[in-house]
Amino acid sequence: MGRFDSGITPEDLQKRSPRPFESPWGAIALLTTPNGPACIQAFCPHMEGPLAEGTVAGGEIVCPWHLWSFSLDDGSHLGPTQEPSCSIEVFAVELGPEGTFLVEPR
Repeated sequence: MGRFDSGITPEDLQKRSPRPFESPWGAIALLTTPNGPACIQAFCPHMEGPLAEGTVAGGEIVCPWHLWSFSLDDGSHLGPTQEPSCSIEVFAVELGPEGTFLVEPR
């Protein structure tokens, strides 16, 4: 499947507050970052914590349950543990002609 129209406009996003929604790839979250919009999977791979409710700090998102952090650029696990690394899925996002965000897997 190609691009998916999230139905979310820039005005719908609350700054630094991820907005989860269902997509063909499961639950994902659209969020505003200092570098513009980003889109990630909505649940942490550690213990399925609500990553969509996480805190955005710089170029990373931190899960509210156990404070695992992930890069918003490539989804890599940034810490805080030395456990085997895991990552999150990061989606490409752009503003479509209808004024809503379009997302697709990278």
